[in-house]
Amino acid sequence: MEYLKVRTTEGEEIVFEREPVASGGEKVVFFSKDHKHVVGFFFGKLDDPHERRTRVRKIVGDYNPTTSGAQADYWVKHFCWPTAIVDGAKHLPAEFVRRHNLCNPILGVVCPAYRSNFFFRDRTNNVREKKGRWFTGLKARKLLPDDEKGDFLRYVQCCSIMATAVRRLHFAGLAHSDLSHNNVLIDPKHGDACVIDIDSLVVPGLAPPSVLGTPGYIAPEVVTGKALPSIETDLHALAVLIYETLLLRHPLQGPKIHSKSPEEDELLAMGQNALYIEHPTDKSNHPKEAPEIPVARLGSHLEGLFQKTFVDGLHNPRMRATASEWEKALTK
Repeated sequence: MEYLKVRTTEGEEIVFEREPVASGGEKVVFFSKDHKHVVGFFFGKLDDPHERRTRVRKIVGDYNPTTSGAQADYWVKHFCWPTAIVDGAKHLPAEFVRRHNLCNPILGVVCPAYRSNFFFRDRTNNVREKKGRWFTGLKARKLLPDDEKGDFLRYVQCCSIMATAVRRLHFAGLAHSDLSHNNVLIDPKHGDACVIDIDSLVVPGLAPPSVLGTPGYIAPEVVTGKALPSIETDLHALAVLIYETLLLRHPLQGPKIHSKSPEEDELLAMGQNALYIEHPTDKSNHPKEAPEIPVARLGSHLEGLFQKTFVDGLHNPRMRATASEWEKALTK
């Protein structure tokens, strides 16, 4: 195994593997030599390098709930929060920088590696991260070992932790901006969850959103271009996550056809014409076969919040249920 070295802005040396472990929309990620941390380097051209550096410094420092306070140990478990910054690394091999199209000057973040319970071996014996899509996608679930699927109580616990973590972000005035089953790890075997991809947070008065979100979780007002990611759009994504996790279906993906063009149909179904598949009065997007477990089976507390978000608040963001309301309802 070949290794490279970089120094953080605090002067700590990080030795990391030369081959990436993952790549996303903005960063390419490498394991540290001891596999206790990962280093994520931004690639491509940053729209505003100064703003991005300021954002990352604020997130690692001022807004970091994992470094101080009575609940720091709790937040360490349920956020994969960046712990250090790599700003400039002139000694990295030019070939390495070129191959991964790293931004110039180099900018990266160091994060703790995911806890061991957020990995599993699928039925083909490949090691996978426990991103939520493994547990809510019907095809993906078939690759899960039976002992990883958990039971309903564990899924409720996963959702409760998600809501608590999002509530903590919103309490500080921060928006995640890309909540989705790609950016939340869940462990239904133990009723555990962790919010990841923290370095793209929307910081009030400082850092605008750098991504619009993940299709299927983007709020209708963002899909239609009327708004940018914010706390209110997070609340739409959080409700989608909870609905999918508990009921294994998407709350807006019904049979109603909006356009002959598949691309336009998808935009309308998630944006301008978005309609809840269990809308109490407009049944035009209800599934042709009634779901085996309707939302009402979850009880009045959760059913009411889904209606608040996907009926009252679907096209009126201020009406959506807050993360705190979800946290309380899931506890009840």
